[in-house]
Amino acid sequence: IADNCADYVNAMYANSASVSGSSLLLASVLFAFQIYGDFSGYSDIAIGTSRLFGFSLMQNFAFPYFSRDIAEFWRRWHISLSQWFNQYLYFPLSYQMRKWKKWGTSIAVLIVFIISGVWHGTQLNFLLWGLMHALALIWDIWSSDLRFKLKSKVSEVIYKPISIFLTFSFLTFSGIYFKATEIDAANGM
Repeated sequence: IADNCADYVNAMYANSASVSGSSLLLASVLFAFQIYGDFSGYSDIAIGTSRLFGFSLMQNFAFPYFSRDIAEFWRRWHISLSQWFNQYLYFPLSYQMRKWKKWGTSIAVLIVFIISGVWHGTQLNFLLWGLMHALALIWDIWSSDLRFKLKSKVSEVIYKPISIFLTFSFLTFSGIYFKATEIDAANGM
């Protein structure tokens, strides 16, 4: 699945200035499935191979594209890496800044995701991708009361699919900056 998606995605991203908006939208959605297929597939291969040798590895992906917010996404996506960032960066930073309450948590999130962006690559697009995810998580922190009130007034049948759609839309949008090699090309897309 990932390789088939990659053929289309790579062709559209390579010619982003000359293809239609609908083709770029489809390529961006397919990139989300490409990256999930690659990472989740590699993890499944490692988990299956380790079981053949009597070892048990942790689950690394838990249907992340069904997440209702960005915080839930990061609890379900690349779980081993997320746990490493939590254990060695986020928890120590947020503990040191706990007296600042939401501000301290927000600063810790910002630092962790800037580092996560740079961890993926040193190009500016990865830094921007990390900043986008930091801002989305900071929005989750500061809007939690508002979202809780909204959720209590709207049926779960309506609230859940809209939340999943909005979260996936953000992931697709931020994925443009992850995939594009130049900021100008990503901005154009």
